[in-house]
Amino acid sequence: MIKRFGVSIDKNLLGRFDELIEEEGYSSRSGAIEDMIREKILKKEVEQGVKERMGVITAVYDHSSINAVKELLDIQHEFGKVYATMHIHLDEGRCLEIIAAEGNPRKISNLGNRIRSIKGVIHASLIFTC
Repeated sequence: MIKRFGVSIDKNLLGRFDELIEEEGYSSRSGAIEDMIREKILKKEVEQGVKERMGVITAVYDHSSINAVKELLDIQHEFGKVYATMHIHLDEGRCLEIIAAEGNPRKISNLGNRIRSIKGVIHASLIFTC
């Protein structure tokens, strides 16, 4: 069911918003506002850790670091609810690991932090969804 409502907003801010949603390919303000509301709700629910979520961790690491490879695998096995991984060879020296995990957001954040702190990991990030 769709519910209509009115919003008062500063003219300059609305102009900047319209430019942004055009750049991002939205066909209407409504679609962009819906996405922003969903994102804000998801962020709050993740912060509160009230229900399980899917998290995606990306980690770029030094391919020559045997320790990094072993720790990445060990940490994933310890976590348990890792549903999928993807391994990509970026170049001769670096690999990208993409890890999809489900669980309490705090536990997934901890998983991301553990991966980020592995010697040989160059960069790691985490996003939540669903």
